[in-house]
Formats: sequence, structure tokens, C-alpha cells
Amino acid sequence: MERWAYEYFRRQAIEDRCKQEAQWLIDNPKDSIRKVAREFCISKSQLHRDLHELRNIDDDLYVQCRNILRRHRRSGGKVR
Repeated sequence: MERWAYEYFRRQAIEDRCKQEAQWLIDNPKDSIRKVAREFCISKSQLHRDLHELRNIDDDLYVQCRNILRRHRRSGGKVR
């Protein structure tokens, strides 16, 4: 496989993973970051990186996720 094709498919895989994680967070807003990370078998740091990468992929999803994460931070991780 040529290098450009490899990079293209790798980028697509990252974008798909970011969108899946964001959709999970939107569908389950009360889940903690740890629970979402555990569901996707990644670290919390990777989850945060992916959600910040979403800024370049889909701005609407990013804003929704950012608002959910802000509610988590204000409530100490316990969203009611």
C-alpha cells in the first residue's frame, strides 16, 4: 500500500473513533470519562485527545461534548 493511502485510511479510522466516542458521550451524558474510556478500551488521556480532535472534524459534536464535560467538571463528575 502506498504511503498516502495508508495515511488516508489511518486518518479515517481516527475520525470514526472520535465520532463514536462523542456519540456515546452524547447518548450517555451521565457516564463518567473513566466509564466511556473503559467502554472503548482506551485511556482517559486518549479520550480527551480524541474529543479535542473533534474540533477539526465536526464542530457541532465538539460543542455538545464540551458542554457535557463542563457539567461534569462543575458537579465533580456527578451529573444529576
